[in-house]
Amino acid sequence: MCAYSWRGLLPIHYRASQCVTVPDAVSLLDAAALPEALFTVWHNVFQRCGLSAGESVLIHGGASGIGTMAIQMAKIMGATIYATAGTDDKCALCEQLGATKAVNYKTGDFETELPPVDVILDMAVETSSKRISICLRPMDESAPLRWLEVFKLKSTSYRLWSRD
Repeated sequence: MCAYSWRGLLPIHYRASQCVTVPDAVSLLDAAALPEALFTVWHNVFQRCGLSAGESVLIHGGASGIGTMAIQMAKIMGATIYATAGTDDKCALCEQLGATKAVNYKTGDFETELPPVDVILDMAVETSSKRISICLRPMDESAPLRWLEVFKLKSTSYRLWSRD
């Protein structure tokens, strides 16, 4: 097995105890794609932003690979989920996966149609900072943004927002 790094491809060796068996109903191609989406969501939404049960999250690009994983994981963790997507069919998918409400960002206005949230996961990074920050739940004035970070994974940018 190999991993990408700033130095190029590096060989990685795992013990059998660190591996999981792929179920018969899942193709090896699908199984290979799952960890990247799962670990991206887990690390950023739950570990870094600290989303927990009873809190709310807005997931931009809710019908994407990362978005669908984030919706399902946030639902399992007991969060209230809101999402945006580019078509009505994609919004329906987000709601089917567990979003309380999804807004078509091409025809709707998520800033006014959705309530303020505790955490925002923005894969599109096309939305302006001002539009995003309006969606955060108001907190004590002394509470700064917990995370405001843009980082790159391959060719995709992610932006995370939350309040302490």
